[in-house]
Amino acid sequence: MTWSFLAARSCDPSAFHAANQNIAAATHNPNHTVLGIIGLGKIGFRLAQKASTAFEMKIWYHDIVRMEEREKEVGAKWCASLEELLRGADCVVLATPFEGRVVLGEREFGLLKRGARLVNIARGKLVDEEALAKALDEGVVGSAGLDVHADEPNVNEKLAKRMNVMVSFD
Repeated sequence: MTWSFLAARSCDPSAFHAANQNIAAATHNPNHTVLGIIGLGKIGFRLAQKASTAFEMKIWYHDIVRMEEREKEVGAKWCASLEELLRGADCVVLATPFEGRVVLGEREFGLLKRGARLVNIARGKLVDEEALAKALDEGVVGSAGLDVHADEPNVNEKLAKRMNVMVSFD
C-alpha cells in the first residue's frame, strides 16, 4: 500500500508505472492465511470477526486469558504461548495493552515465518523498532503497518522511509 500511495502522490508517471507494473510481486492475497492476534480484547475480537468473515482467514490468538466463547464465535485457535502464535502466523496484529515491556523484539522476530506481516494498532512501545528494522532488512518481516510509535510524536526514520512500511498515527 505504501508503494502505491507514494507513487500516486509523487505525481510522477514513471513512479506510478513502476509501482503498477511491480507491486503484485510484493503483495499477497490474505485469504485462508493465518492471522495471529496478540490480545483478543474488544478490538482484537472485532478484527478477528472481520478477518475471518471478509478474508476467510484462520484466526490464532494469544492472550493472558483463554476466551473460549470468543474462540467459538470466530473459529479461533488459542495459542498458550506467544512463541506458538509467532511460528504459525502469516500476519501478526498487536492489539494488547502495554504492560511495561517490549513484546516483539529480536528474539520474537526470529520466530516468525519468513515474510510475515506485522501490524501494530496497540502501543508503540510494544515493538523494539530497531529489531523491526533489522527484521525488515533481512526479509524476516515482509511489511509492517504502524499507527503507533515507540517514541511518539517522533517516528523512527528507518521505518518511515521504507516502501514496505505504512506509518500513520491515530
